[in-house]
Amino acid sequence: MLKAIFPCITKSKLKENGVFILSVKGVKFDLQPGENIRFADINKYVPQQWNVLENTTTTLTLGYLSIEKFNGNSVLMELKIGSDRLIGLFVAGKAINLSDFFIGKSITFTLKSLKGLFKSLRTVGLCYGATLETNESDIFSSSKLCVKEICLTDTKSKTVIRHVECLRTVQINSQSHTCIKCSEHKRHKKYDQSKMLLNSDKENVNPATQQKTDVTDQLRKIAPNLSENQILLITSQIESSSHNHSKGVRWPKEIICMALTIYNRNPSAYKDITRNGWLNLPSESLLYLYKNAVKQKPGIIPTMMAWMKNEAVRLRVETEGYYGGVLLDEMSIQEDLQIVNHGNGTSLFGLVDCEPEVMLMHCSNEGKCESKLANHVMQYIFHGITGFRWPFANYPNAQAAPADIFITTWKCIDALYEWGFKPIYLCMDGSSNNRAFLKMHFPENDPLLTKMVASHYKNPLRKMIFIMDPCHLIKKNP
Repeated sequence: MLKAIFPCITKSKLKENGVFILSVKGVKFDLQPGENIRFADINKYVPQQWNVLENTTTTLTLGYLSIEKFNGNSVLMELKIGSDRLIGLFVAGKAINLSDFFIGKSITFTLKSLKGLFKSLRTVGLCYGATLETNESDIFSSSKLCVKEICLTDTKSKTVIRHVECLRTVQINSQSHTCIKCSEHKRHKKYDQSKMLLNSDKENVNPATQQKTDVTDQLRKIAPNLSENQILLITSQIESSSHNHSKGVRWPKEIICMALTIYNRNPSAYKDITRNGWLNLPSESLLYLYKNAVKQKPGIIPTMMAWMKNEAVRLRVETEGYYGGVLLDEMSIQEDLQIVNHGNGTSLFGLVDCEPEVMLMHCSNEGKCESKLANHVMQYIFHGITGFRWPFANYPNAQAAPADIFITTWKCIDALYEWGFKPIYLCMDGSSNNRAFLKMHFPENDPLLTKMVASHYKNPLRKMIFIMDPCHLIKKNP
């Protein structure tokens, strides 16, 4: 900490009364109050590495892009300075506790304190994630609590894993570039894997496993052109037919994934396949357990985004497949309030639940805060240009206003960029609220003059193409 703030100091150890003490030379404190500056002039004294993102009469937001890149993107560090002298620090959208870096929550508007603030911010180290070795890739391939990233630092590239609740910064004076969340997750995961391997070594060879291997070898001899998935399906049918009850079957994860895909697309067809005896597949009750592995709730859920990223990796989506668009669909639902008991608490489902900014905006406009039953739901779906499709967020509402759509849409776009996906267009229907939302991006000009291309309200380098669903624009003659 001292070395980062005072680069010219020298440290040594002295023995006094039999006890070693640390001696620091070269530290000079300036006790003069310093030159006062106005809040409106703070942006003139910002270092070159920091850029002004927002400058209003009450808030000054500064941004710093890290040299390190993760999946090709730099990490944005935001510093917010208010006219009330309060400051806040955010890394990749996550609020950072300034006291962890011995930085106060307020600042005096002097030139000296401003320089000291930016000098103290040099001690904030980013979390690179936990380094993933070559032989550890399979351990984290199916985890929904972490996501793999490509970290590029000093022209060196490495694969890392990042916990969905990553702290984004490391402790001060830490010798490692990994936060506690990421390092603990890797350690526990490796321990569980080693424990599982140890238990499997102690067990005797299962005759059923040996029989399954023999069947696989025979299938390869009879039909050498069968794919691995086809062989796995045939062996699973042979194994399941030998059990008197479906509860005794241990289904491979590939079969469960295939069954989930069929069931999600057409539950009736799945029932016909299983009940008519065409295939032995996992029961519907088992599919419900896997289908609801991620707790569904409104907004952007880190576990859902991690599942989406890991599924894209599992399906071997090509690089261009991470580019695509966001499909916005608002549908009407029946008003219904449900009380769900879980653990030690109770939750209410069926109420309007959008982003906190949206809820506060409604409270300010209406002069009161009250809960309302939702009669519509907004769903956001990512659709890649190579066909990868994933619904990743939903917001129950009472027919969202254009301002509500603006906040939730850009929140979803930022979340996709954060998880490595690149949305380049937004497709929606031609409802009146959606058209008003579109015009918010072109307050002075006609959208057609820029070919329906708008800039990100925080990052002008990110362009977004707006597309209206043709089915809602073209009127058919009777």
